[in-house]
Amino acid sequence: MPKGKKRTAKKAPDDLPSLPVFNPFAQKAPAAPSQTRRDEGASSLISQDDDEPFKPCQYEESPIGGFRIKSQYDQPNVDNGAYLPKGALSILICGKTGSGKSRLLLTLVPQLRVSSVVLFSKIEGSPIYSDLRDYCHEKEIDFHIAHSLDEAPGVMESCVESKKPDTWGLCIFDDFNDYDTSRGNPYMKFINTCVGMLRNYQFHFISITQSYTNFSTLARTNAGVRFCFAINDINAIRRLKEDWVQMTDHGGNDFDDLYRIVRQTKHSFLMFGDDSRIFIYLANESSKGWQLVEFNTVGQKLESDTELNRLCKMLQDEPRNAIQKSARMRAKKELASYIEYLCRAHDVDEQEIQNYIYEHYKI
Repeated sequence: MPKGKKRTAKKAPDDLPSLPVFNPFAQKAPAAPSQTRRDEGASSLISQDDDEPFKPCQYEESPIGGFRIKSQYDQPNVDNGAYLPKGALSILICGKTGSGKSRLLLTLVPQLRVSSVVLFSKIEGSPIYSDLRDYCHEKEIDFHIAHSLDEAPGVMESCVESKKPDTWGLCIFDDFNDYDTSRGNPYMKFINTCVGMLRNYQFHFISITQSYTNFSTLARTNAGVRFCFAINDINAIRRLKEDWVQMTDHGGNDFDDLYRIVRQTKHSFLMFGDDSRIFIYLANESSKGWQLVEFNTVGQKLESDTELNRLCKMLQDEPRNAIQKSARMRAKKELASYIEYLCRAHDVDEQEIQNYIYEHYKI
């Protein structure tokens, strides 16, 4: 562009159509478009199985105006009981051997309204699997099981085909891996394929393993519920703690406090998920079942902090001599250091603590 010449914006053509303004609070849902099809030339444009006839489309109001095509795969907000989130579930269960994972599995399955269950495990002859099979037989639920990677695809396909329409299925992976979580691992490939594709066919997923690092990346990413029993792997606990911080409104110190209790009580677990609720189960004589965890607010924590109260009261009093003035300066430095400690301990912003101090002590 020559020097001194100004760039001018191009004017939009006058014949461009204007976008309609849609107000969902002021307008009714638009009528569905005509269901008629143009037959001439349609066969050259649309690929359709010969044995699957065309069906009339269903429509519903769109949030951006007009309508959207309602899919037969739209998943209903199915109720999974009082403790589990509604809708499609992807559950991770981790814990060392003998921690109670299998007992939890036998607790979860009856909570889910399913017509088909498929289990993948390299373990053969487990009495837990026999109990699960007997339950499915009693409740007229199709039960499928595969113990090797060779038979897994065929069993999965059989389960999908046998699942009744408009019902849910359940896919369980119980230590179905060789402890290599790389994407090239054939077990991880199979699990990722199932998790990625079958969620569109109304399937819940439960993945069970002994260490949190043994889950595939896709399984961890899609999981909406985590059950955490005692594990001894430091790296696994660190990764679990990272997911806790991402999924909940609480910091790592709250996780440390709760998980310490879980590790001290055999067969206990911590549960957290997408719906922000956190449950803890303590398997002892005074057990009250799954208990909803309630945390103290920042204000409640600071209110009971005796050291903060002492330092703030020292700064409230006006110094009358050089000794008191010197003590006040020391208290001011101590308070600044203590506020830094509180920020780390309670995972809160410094401004929240400063606001609390000003509100209660006017300093």
